[in-house]
Amino acid sequence: MDLSGRKHGITFARTEFERLDGISPYTFQKQRLILPNGDPIILTIRFSPLQYGWFITELSYAPTDFLIKGARVTTTPNMLHQQRNLVPFGLGCFTKDNQEPTQIEDFSSGYAQLYLLSEEEVLSWAAVLND
Repeated sequence: MDLSGRKHGITFARTEFERLDGISPYTFQKQRLILPNGDPIILTIRFSPLQYGWFITELSYAPTDFLIKGARVTTTPNMLHQQRNLVPFGLGCFTKDNQEPTQIEDFSSGYAQLYLLSEEEVLSWAAVLND
């Protein structure tokens, strides 16, 4: 799987993103993630067969009272780019062919991968977009 960001014409200096394992082929998923500083993130996603896609039903980060509901999981180096000044992390989604994850088994089969980005990776992506 290419994690270089070639779809967007970039290469990250560090491509050791933290992959979110354990997304199974079930409609509803909830994970508690821990940032390197110990802060927890709650991520809840669901698959909608009528809309052929995965959706973030809740992404919460308590230290800044940050909350997102109802966002579609899309193939991008950082789905949280617009919120980069509110949270010290990002959420990236990559697929084998740079298409959107549209099937319930896309994550469990390895076709799609969801990654938690560090603050450094978020800043690298923002710098690329500002060039």
